[in-house]
Amino acid sequence: MKWIIVLLFLHCFFTAVGVDEDEDKKLSQSVRFKDAKDGAFDISDFLATKQGFLVAPGVITDPAVGYGGFGSVVFIHSSFAESKGFPTITGVIGGGTENGTWLAGLYHLQSWMDDRLRFTGFAGYTNINVRFYGRGFSDLLQQYKVMLNMQAIAAFSDLSYRIVETPFFVGVRYLFVNNDAKFSPSFDLIKEDLRSSVSEFGLVFSYDTRNNFFSPTKGMKGEINFQYSGTWLGADNNYTRLNSYLFGYIPINTKHIIGLRGEYNVAFSGVPFYMEPFVTLRGVGLMRYQDQQVFQAETEYQFPIYKRWSGVAFAGVADAWGTSTSFFEDDIAVSGGVGFRYKIARKFGMNMGIDFAWSSDSFAFTIVFGSSWLRN
Repeated sequence: MKWIIVLLFLHCFFTAVGVDEDEDKKLSQSVRFKDAKDGAFDISDFLATKQGFLVAPGVITDPAVGYGGFGSVVFIHSSFAESKGFPTITGVIGGGTENGTWLAGLYHLQSWMDDRLRFTGFAGYTNINVRFYGRGFSDLLQQYKVMLNMQAIAAFSDLSYRIVETPFFVGVRYLFVNNDAKFSPSFDLIKEDLRSSVSEFGLVFSYDTRNNFFSPTKGMKGEINFQYSGTWLGADNNYTRLNSYLFGYIPINTKHIIGLRGEYNVAFSGVPFYMEPFVTLRGVGLMRYQDQQVFQAETEYQFPIYKRWSGVAFAGVADAWGTSTSFFEDDIAVSGGVGFRYKIARKFGMNMGIDFAWSSDSFAFTIVFGSSWLRN
């Protein structure tokens, strides 16, 4: 399901971030790509006034699936300036990589009640090819290359509501996956049926004090969600999952920012192997470190370079355990790297850039839109 994260690139373009009222009045009726304040390339006016169809390309650089690209055709029902919030958009997305991984889908975002109630929905088909390392640490799978192919129909929906005027949100979430998995070469370490259906219903509790959705410079975002899958919902198994994260931004001053991230996920008995949590540090491949429980921590430091340009240095550590190992006992993931950012939409406080990340056994560069820890 990591593929769905690419939708957040589009999500971030159209989410309310509280543009300054004076700045909003200055938005031109004609789209400009040069900021009147400093003459630099800027897409603020385009984002604020655009309505109709928009083509949005992107790059995939996950070391587990190889290099590739994706594209989305979006219909913007109302511009940001008109809606003063989270506009209604509908789009189709498709993409693929050099190892035969591909995705195609349809998504929709909408808000009601002056942006108190938000909906995100997605439905699509994925064909994912990744190397399979097994749950926990497997000497056999470290020595022999086993590939996993997953062909799945997936649907996701999320409905959240802000509690009065507080930074607290409560919501419901639903996930359906019908997956057909195959190993090459085949082996019998996984005893469960490789063709299975997941039907999860979840409750979501979140907290958000970030000063900017795109590229925060202070504030926190946290979430706890409980997911339940039952046969009465159409799933093959009964199980529960708990996912949680907390990250925050601490300004040393207006231009030097410290970021901190912590995440803990656990899957209880009965969860299909492909739904168990896995490490998502920058530079670490999809499903490289996976088990019943995952903990990961990461920090980053952003510093100014020149005018709109800034640099980023980051490092992280993570562990997956529960099947045959205990916490921090074996096969710990460590990653780090550097990157740069350019403030591409000043009026929305949005940065864009590239991160170059190295982990214990791989390298990847990542195109970053907004925050590296983007969450809706």
